[in-house]
Amino acid sequence: MSDVTFFLGPILGKIYFSHDEESFNRLALSESASRAMQEAARFYNGGRRDHAFVEMFKEIEKVLRELSVAKNISLEKPDTAGYINALKKAGLITECDLHILHALRCYRNLAAHPTEGFEHAKADGLLILAIPMLSRLEAGLL
Repeated sequence: MSDVTFFLGPILGKIYFSHDEESFNRLALSESASRAMQEAARFYNGGRRDHAFVEMFKEIEKVLRELSVAKNISLEKPDTAGYINALKKAGLITECDLHILHALRCYRNLAAHPTEGFEHAKADGLLILAIPMLSRLEAGLL
């Protein structure tokens, strides 16, 4: 289990973790996801929030691939969009997850290849979506 407060500071951390039992719980993340979060934290705390988001999305992509392999899902096109669509078709992610993952994928592309369309301030919001999504996807591997 990971306390994102330790990795991504008090603002993001308080969203996902609180000492108040009735509030939020710690996210259950694998060792691999925790390492990805540590790398993301290094970028985030160094002022490179866009890079932090890219690191988190790389881990999401990895889990999408692993989930597809683990569930024997064949793909027409083995890319991130293909994995997302195939997992939805197989009923392993919800309609909402599909849209969030496609949005995260689009913003990852903007962050990785900066243009006027990506504002670095958006990275915090993207991390707020990416971190619990990673935890939800990993739960599908169990």
